[in-house]
Amino acid sequence: MLPSSILRLALLCVGFGSGFGVSSNPDSNPELRFSPKRTSPASSFPDALVHRVHTAEANIAGKSRGRVQRKNHQGTGGFVPGVPAPAFKVPTLDGELLYPGPAVNRSTSVIFHSYNRSSAFLQCLWNCSGSVEDFVRTSPDGVHYVFVSSSRDGDAVDDVRWMKERLEKATVKSERQWKDFSKQLHFVTTSLWSLRELGVWIPDLLQAWSCEDHNCGLDQVLISTPGRSLVLPRLDARYDWLPSATSTFGNRTLPGKLAGDGCTVDVGVKGSVAIVSEKNCDYFVKVQSMTKSGALGVLVVQDLSSHPPDMNCDGDECNIPLNIPCSAIPNDPLLSRGTNVTVQYRNVVSENFFAAIDPSGRLAEFGWLLHPSLVYLPWQAQWFNYRQSLDGRLSEPAFSINVFNGSVMRGDRGVSTNVTLPSFQKYDRLALDFALSCQGERDEDCPHWDRTIQLFVCCEGVESSLCGAELGRWISPFRRRIGRWLTSVDPLIPLLAPSRCTFTVTGAAAGEFWVPSLNLRFSQSQALGTLGSGRPAAVKRWINGTFTFDRNYNKNFKDITLKYDDLKWKQVKLYSVITGHGSDENGCGEFCVTSHQFVVNHKQLYNMTFNNAGTPLGCAERVLLGVEPNEHGTWLYGRNGWCDGQQVDPWVIDVTNDLSLSKVNVISYFGWFRGSDPDPKQSPGVITINAYVAIFA
Repeated sequence: MLPSSILRLALLCVGFGSGFGVSSNPDSNPELRFSPKRTSPASSFPDALVHRVHTAEANIAGKSRGRVQRKNHQGTGGFVPGVPAPAFKVPTLDGELLYPGPAVNRSTSVIFHSYNRSSAFLQCLWNCSGSVEDFVRTSPDGVHYVFVSSSRDGDAVDDVRWMKERLEKATVKSERQWKDFSKQLHFVTTSLWSLRELGVWIPDLLQAWSCEDHNCGLDQVLISTPGRSLVLPRLDARYDWLPSATSTFGNRTLPGKLAGDGCTVDVGVKGSVAIVSEKNCDYFVKVQSMTKSGALGVLVVQDLSSHPPDMNCDGDECNIPLNIPCSAIPNDPLLSRGTNVTVQYRNVVSENFFAAIDPSGRLAEFGWLLHPSLVYLPWQAQWFNYRQSLDGRLSEPAFSINVFNGSVMRGDRGVSTNVTLPSFQKYDRLALDFALSCQGERDEDCPHWDRTIQLFVCCEGVESSLCGAELGRWISPFRRRIGRWLTSVDPLIPLLAPSRCTFTVTGAAAGEFWVPSLNLRFSQSQALGTLGSGRPAAVKRWINGTFTFDRNYNKNFKDITLKYDDLKWKQVKLYSVITGHGSDENGCGEFCVTSHQFVVNHKQLYNMTFNNAGTPLGCAERVLLGVEPNEHGTWLYGRNGWCDGQQVDPWVIDVTNDLSLSKVNVISYFGWFRGSDPDPKQSPGVITINAYVAIFA
């Protein structure tokens, strides 16, 4: 039991609220129309993340069932991620761009974006509020962007000039200098498809990586009345707000009914897709009213905005579950005919709109866009910069031992291997070089869901209580295969021995297959042997497991004691890895802010508060720290101690100066939610925690 003074100190540290702490051919369609005008309404990032994540997960599941799989990747023309990118030369608004060449060499990252006028998603991407501005604000130096249009040659030039104009205006309003930033931007003056005539491989790559899915392919709706049909491009509401129309309806033909502005209940639309105007109320009110009316879905006709709007909930609206799809479509006289209207949702396979060349000069996939914003391009560029930095660290001298290389982790059984480790006694540093890929060649071959990936080790000759201890932890991404991380685990060196060791990686669910790779990298610090430092000599395993985060959570943990006469330490460090999972009414443990405290000798408190949990872009803003960008799921949102597609960083505390050399030392742990014990009323989440005391001698 902690003294009241320590409890007051803890409350001050963690606070009582959030806490404080450390292409298909358009001519082949019956009638394809789209407004080319370009302006934008406001949009907002999500607030009620728990509900939004559940909606997104349902959409992932629906798309998984309805997806046309191309696992053999027939007709990819030899374009496989990871192969060296061929040279190319393209005409641009600023002259000829040569790769490799003076401006863009083999160590330069390149991101390609092909603009398709028939895509409502891309129309919003370039017009909706904040998109271009976020691109300018977050784009790192060094990366180059190649913009091209799939329109016919004359229109293609107009398109790229317009894109350049949009970017220049946004840059002038920002802190960047257009003169400098424009050197990273290249606007191709011929149509994507005409590049073939110039011997350029880029259109073949984008066609080989053709796709259908959110932000990819052409989302459309077929509107039919007796005697006439037309196909209109559609933009669905935010993926994490409302259900996907394609997942919900497939290719079924549904009745459609006019419902005015859709702002009030209209029982006449029951069992039909409600066709409403943009006027008089926001999108949330329209969807809520049509839900109460019994409509199957909503089509919002753009009679105010000149481009597809980014339809989203706002604030407390996001807490109210709505379960029918909503899509925006351009206006057409046919839509004023209220009788015998039918609606059919479609997704037409198109060329990919994005691809890349990484800093090693190899072809790379771009990933998936959760919503229409250009900011996803800089996030991918940031990942390339992260990989360059990581490769630099991996080039530093180290004694490296390979453990896993291409082994398949099958389902919940995981994968194990035995390795006889050589002597490593002269080293005091250990880093885990861990990569997580999947079977096949493409992101779409990877499992859909994020899982907790754990590395366990058991070495002969090591104390039996340490057998099966966790050595590392990562979170798998949503369907990306590019992850690689370097995690320092120096204090855990005593878990290993120069003997036969069994390493096990677990975390995949039944039917899922991941391919982990692991190297142990030993090195020697410059401080080894200096006054006050030492080599990791022993580890005491203290807390180990997954615990329900409820009112009894803290009853699971006993204090640990240390006595100098028994251990003769130079240093003592607390080493812990803590992540929250699951969801109660407060979003705990995945999306709630939790705080974790270690108290030494009833007086010195160390606090870690996961303030990143539940933030709209908490993980997107950590790409430079190793978060895989543009995953096929809700990777953007901050989590409780972790991010999808990233290593889980250990929390290491040097407590040497807090310890007594003559008395028994006592160390305690407790975890809180909003400054006290958690007390969920339903479906409590869990905290997975491993804590060690590392002795340096």
